[in-house]
Amino acid sequence: MPTLDTDPITLKDAWATARANLARMGTAGAEHYVMTEHRPSANHTATAVALIRHYDAIGDTAGANRVASEISARLTESGQATAAADISRLTPEGALLTAQRVAQRTGASVTPEIAETVTTAAREATAT
Repeated sequence: MPTLDTDPITLKDAWATARANLARMGTAGAEHYVMTEHRPSANHTATAVALIRHYDAIGDTAGANRVASEISARLTESGQATAAADISRLTPEGALLTAQRVAQRTGASVTPEIAETVTTAAREATAT
């Protein structure tokens, strides 16, 4: 079962990780990471921004544009996924997703019986 990372990531931490990634990986390695990572995160996005800033600072407009193009597409997809999750918030599916998140945070699990109770309650609460 996937787990939910409950440790918040601050912008300061993400930026520090991004700068460390750029220093450790080098420009080519950081760009490879930004372009190929299948699970973008705050640190991934911050690394992309650090790379864009680096390219801009050295006058590599093509490099900055290449990374910006890739990351903007991913941010659009992430935003759409977030919006879809928000839409489902008041539905039985949304209630079940919320129950799963709470269970993961607390180390519990949602049994089929709990899932049925949650979705039934959500259906009843939203019935017109």
